[in-house]
Amino acid sequence: MRAVAKGVPAIKRVMHRAFSVSLSEQQAHDLWKETTVILEQAGMIEVVEAVDLSREGILDTFDRDMLMDAIGKLMTGMSWPTFGTPDPEKDTFFATMRRSIGSRGFSFEEEQCYATS
Repeated sequence: MRAVAKGVPAIKRVMHRAFSVSLSEQQAHDLWKETTVILEQAGMIEVVEAVDLSREGILDTFDRDMLMDAIGKLMTGMSWPTFGTPDPEKDTFFATMRRSIGSRGFSFEEEQCYATS
């Protein structure tokens, strides 16, 4: 049995919970590889290590937030919105994210997800 690549469980969990997207092992591996570059460029080596060590994709809040922000930057060129982000900026982020998800060939499990509200 082949071992799951480091980072894959966390990537799959974040994308599923945020967007109801189901990633294959290869898609998650490729996304993690790209996201790692962004995290390393930002000096977030500890986050990379935490994601790599996560067996079931469960992360502490800080590590999960930094992972989500890096995914957002990679896929949209924007930071992941926070509670204080104005609604128009959130709408732009999530619309851009959905387009990026589609252009990468990722599969939505459901039509609606929390990130579209």
